Order: sequence, then C-alpha cells, then structure tokens
Amino acid sequence: MPNKIGRILFSKINEILDAYHEALQKLKDAKNPSKQEQKILEDKKELIQTVSKQTPDQIVKNLANLKLSLAKSLEDIEEKLLSNQKKLSSLQQSIEIQTQDLEELHEIKINTHTLAALRLR
Repeated sequence: MPNKIGRILFSKINEILDAYHEALQKLKDAKNPSKQEQKILEDKKELIQTVSKQTPDQIVKNLANLKLSLAKSLEDIEEKLLSNQKKLSSLQQSIEIQTQDLEELHEIKINTHTLAALRLR
C-alpha cells in the first residue's frame, strides 16, 4: 500500500512538473516577439531616434522648405491653368467666328437660289 501511494504521489508530482514546464514554455514564447513584431519595434525606435536628432531649428527649416515647395507647385499649376484657359477662350472665339461665316455662306446660298428662281420667272 505505501508503494501504491508513492506511485500516485510520484505521478501527481510529474503531472505538476509537466504543467509547470508547459506554462514556463508558454511564458517564454509570449516574451519572444515574432520577427514582424521585432521589425515594428525597430522601426519605431529608428523613427524616435531620427526625430530626436532634429533640432527645433531644423524642423522649422524643413517646414519652411516644404511651404516654399508647395507654393511653387501651386504657382506652376496656376500658370498652366491660365494658359489652358486662354487656349480654350481662343478656340471658343474661333468656333464662333467659323459658325458666323458658315451662317453667312448659307444665307448667301439661299439668296443665290432665290435670285436664280426669280430670274427664271
């Protein structure tokens, strides 16, 4: 009987040790970040280091450069829009002139036919 109790006790101790080792392994796995998580952490650290190296003067200078670049881009767009608007206006005037010329030619043609019809009478 004492031998049976010893075996049961030994079996329970082994179960407890196995559960302990399993829990310990899960804890180690949870502490070890995946490669993707490591990459994200490294990227965050790099970003913080980069930003912390910039002085307020550099940040202001970078913002001023960005503002100038944006203003230049907007000016270029404005020039292109004005140029295209002028072209459109010229085309519209040309179309209007051509339309008037066609109407005059059509009216002359009608008058010619009318005159020809009157002469035949």
